[in-house]
This record gives sequence, C-alpha cells and structure tokens, in this order.
Amino acid sequence: MNKMQIKCFHNHERTASRSEIAIVIIILFVFLFISLAQVFMVQNLSPWQDEVMFIDPAANLYFGNGFTSSAWFAQTKDKFWAGYTPLYSFFLYLWMQLFGFGVYTARSFNCLLAATCALTIWQAAIRLNLITSAINRLILITILLLQLGYIIYQKQGRPDVLMASFAGVALLAYSVELTKIRYVLLSCICVLFPFAGVALSAYTVILSALVIIYLRQEFFKEFISIAIGLFVGFICIYIFYSVNGVWDDFIISIFKNPTILLFSQRDKIGGFFGNRIFQILVILCLALVIYKVIKGQFKWLSFLSFGLVAIFWIPLGMRLVGAFPSYYSWMVVVPLAICVCSSLDDQFRTVLSHRLSFPILGTILNLCMIISPYLNFINLVSQWHTSNYSYVEAFVEKNIKENEWVYSDPIAYFAAKKRGITVIYKYYLNVITSEEKEKISVLIIRPEELSLLQDQLGVKWHQHGESLTIRYKEKFVELGVYRRK
Repeated sequence: MNKMQIKCFHNHERTASRSEIAIVIIILFVFLFISLAQVFMVQNLSPWQDEVMFIDPAANLYFGNGFTSSAWFAQTKDKFWAGYTPLYSFFLYLWMQLFGFGVYTARSFNCLLAATCALTIWQAAIRLNLITSAINRLILITILLLQLGYIIYQKQGRPDVLMASFAGVALLAYSVELTKIRYVLLSCICVLFPFAGVALSAYTVILSALVIIYLRQEFFKEFISIAIGLFVGFICIYIFYSVNGVWDDFIISIFKNPTILLFSQRDKIGGFFGNRIFQILVILCLALVIYKVIKGQFKWLSFLSFGLVAIFWIPLGMRLVGAFPSYYSWMVVVPLAICVCSSLDDQFRTVLSHRLSFPILGTILNLCMIISPYLNFINLVSQWHTSNYSYVEAFVEKNIKENEWVYSDPIAYFAAKKRGITVIYKYYLNVITSEEKEKISVLIIRPEELSLLQDQLGVKWHQHGESLTIRYKEKFVELGVYRRK
C-alpha cells in the first residue's frame, strides 16, 4: 500500500482465513501461558511504588473500606479516591471479586487486557485493510503481545495496558462501515478515555492530529466525533469527582504528582529508547525508507512516512503535556508496528510462497514469543531462593497483628494488606492527620529510613524481632519491624 488511505469499505474479504485464525489462537495461547506463568514467577519479585498506589483503592473497596486510599499524597483516606482516573482500579476490584486479593490476582489482570488489546488491533487491521498480508498481520499481533508483555513484566500493576486496550477498541470502532454508527461508537468510546487515563486522552489528541494531517477530509468527521467524545468525557469526570467532593484533589494529584516531578530528563522523554522492540521497528522503518528511496518508490503520504513521523511526533507531543516514560512506549510501538507491517506487504509476497508461509511463520513467531520471556524465566528461577515473596508474607504474619495500622515499604504491601490492615505509604505522609499518626503502631521499613520517619511522625521507635533480607530490583534489601518506644 503506497498511498496513505484506509480502504476499510473497499475490502471485500473482511475476515481472516482459517489458517490465520488458527495461528492467532496458538499465539494467544502461548502468550497467555507464558505471561501468566511469568506473573506467577514475578509475584516473587517484590511490589514497587506504582503498584501500591494503583492497587490500594481496589484493595480497600474489596475489603469493604470504600473506594479510598492511604497511598496517595493529595487526599486523606476518608475521602473518595481521586489520585488518578478510576477505571483501572475499579476494574481491578471486579477482578478481585472473581479471584480474591493477592499478588498473582493483581498482576494477572493485565495479561488478559494485553491479549484483548492485540486481538482487537489485529481484527481492525483486517477490517480496515491496513495490512493485506496474513503473514504481516501475524507479525503485527506478535509484536504487540511482546510489547505489552514487556510492560507487564517491567511495570506490573499499572493502567498502561488498559489504556492500550481502549485505543485498540477505538481503532476497531473506526472500522465500522455504517458512518453514523461509526461516529456514535467513536464518541461513546472516547467518553471513557478520561476515565481510563489522562495520558490516553492526551495521546488520542496527539495521534488524531497526525492522522488528520495525512488523511485530511477522509478523517475529519471521525476527528470531530473523537473530540466530542473526549469533551463529554472530561465533563463527565468533572461531574463524577465534583459530586464526590474531590475535584480539587484530582487536579492536585495529576499536576503535582511527586513521582512525575522526580523523573529524570531521560525518563521524561528518552526512557523508552531502551525498548528493544522499538529499536527493531525503527531499524526496519529506516531500512524500508532507504530501500524505497533508492527504488524511487517512497511517498510522503504513505504508511511508512506516517510511521517515521510518529517516532518523533508522539514522544515530543507527550513530553509537551507531561512526560513520556518507558511504560508509554506502546503509544509509539503500536502505530509504528502497523505502519512497518503494512509497508512489508509487497516485500513479503516475493519471499515466501503461500503454501510454506504459515508453517514457517508459525514456527518463527512462537520462537519469538518463547525466547524473550524464557530469558526472564532463567533470571527469575536463579533468584527464587532470595526473592520468594512467601518469605515476606511469613515475616509480616509473624510480626504484625491483625487490624493494626502499619507504615510499610512497598515490598511488604501485599503481605500486610492481606491481613485486613490499614497500610500507610510514604506519599500519604504529605496529608496524614495527627490522629492518624497516633494510630500507626508499627513500621515495616528499611533501617536507613528510620531516622527520617521518626522526624516525620514525631515518635521514637525501636526494632522488634529479627529483620528480613530479600532481593529487590537486582539488589538485596533489609526490612525491619519497628514499634513505638
């Protein structure tokens, strides 16, 4: 496809072949098996701060304490939670209703979302005729699953995969042939974007602006539909938080987030460059550009050109409105993968015969799906005896009574929360009341943090029992239990 046009309504073969569907099912099965098994292994890697902050509202709702949190910096735990947009934590609560509370439950949710996201984008690629070759569509779905799997492994309990899933559903809605239904669907889906993630709303505007530059009038009505949906969505989220009396808290939490303020310049825009999937796609994109320029086939209004511009447009646009850390890398990888796979269509037809393409491709794709996670498995298995989370659970159960108020390092969060305990996280000290300080009876912290906490809480503490040493992010960390003197 040399011209930048979406030929959805000229595609008479709107379904995949049986062989393609069979390979997609195999790919999804392999992905879910490996990712869920990996999550089981990764549950032995201790939680980090973002997980605590996004899981805590869902956990409190699950344990009957309302949609509240004691892990955020802009509001007290008696208020309706407005630390971020609510959909991810609410969906996670529903997931907990089915499978209970725990490390595995919290982290496995994103695996299902990743499979759903990849499946919707693959189906949209067929319906929109973005990628005409079945081989390249299978390459696309594999790239997407590897990218989303990377986010799951690296970042765990964050809403990034949910945002990618909503983007995939919007792309699928764009493939609806009846124009009025398409406009309504796009608007309705985009109403939910502000509830799914502030970053998703910004990304939608930035990407849509680029698309309308390329498609112009062909995308204008869809662009207006998206804009209307986002506008209504922001009105709805304003009403939602205002009715609960926490709109000001939401604004403070979004624009004065200390985790964003602590980002280095590399985190703000360049952290995703270390993503190998992104690196490979950029190399392929540049190689195709050079090849087509040499052959005299390169056109500015093409998928290849769009992908090349997106490499710079999206990160810079996101940086202007905030930051572009590594867990937003899907925002570039998804459109870039579609553009590269679309541009590969002509080249692939001359390389493999139809009869041999599916067996060969099936073998290559499944090897790709296995090799990368397998390397992680080797690392996790080798660290099992030093990072097994059951050690933390046993440590907490031995030293903490039920229903105590605990100030906790993120490492011990799941173990403490499972006992129905009120868990205070470090950012909450920004808004903690004097009455709440008095209720904290025990600290689970690293010894080097004791002095600072004594100053912040205004109380002297002494060590209680033995400490625990566990591996955390490639290093050993000591946890101690401290009680009031």
